[in-house]
Amino acid sequence: MRTELEEQSHSFDEQQKNLEEKAKILEERIAIKELENGNKTRREAIAQLESEAECLEQKLKNVTEGSASAELRGDTNSKAAEALEAAEESALQNADVIEAEPEDEIAEVTAPEDSATAEQAEIAENPKRQSEKKRRRLF
Repeated sequence: MRTELEEQSHSFDEQQKNLEEKAKILEERIAIKELENGNKTRREAIAQLESEAECLEQKLKNVTEGSASAELRGDTNSKAAEALEAAEESALQNADVIEAEPEDEIAEVTAPEDSATAEQAEIAENPKRQSEKKRRRLF
């Protein structure tokens, strides 16, 4: 009876170990798939932005060429209006692309100058704090 229970216990241990390994493998596969999907959407967004940039560069080239010939004709106002309209249209398309991106991929970046400016203002207000800040930086 005892040997049967020990065998059963050993069998349970092996089964548990196998299931834990399987769970780890599946978690890794899930993580890989999520990364692949995220990279795919980013790649698509980059491709769309590249094509938009090329289109805008072409429009700029056309506007510059058009403005040179329009200056000769005296028709600069209509070309400028067309260029402005094209820029507004592309800005609306950009807004749609930005809204389509998931919020968890958007990162907010702050300039280090802002924090340094705030720190300098704080130090200027309190000279004692200034010496404390200098001491902290030495370590």
